[in-house]
Amino acid sequence: MAIVSAPAPDGPEALGGKHHAALAILATVFFMWAFITVLNDILIPHLKAGFELNYIPRG
Repeated sequence: MAIVSAPAPDGPEALGGKHHAALAILATVFFMWAFITVLNDILIPHLKAGFELNYIPRG
């Protein structure tokens, strides 16, 4: 009885899904970074008022 194995697949299916977790983490971090960047325009005026900040340096 001979054992015959199928040839190894080429291309994306050769990865066997090893990179799905890394891709999911990368996408999540990208969208979190983008969301924080968008919030800057909203948060900066509120933080300036809350901490009584201004652009004039103390001399």
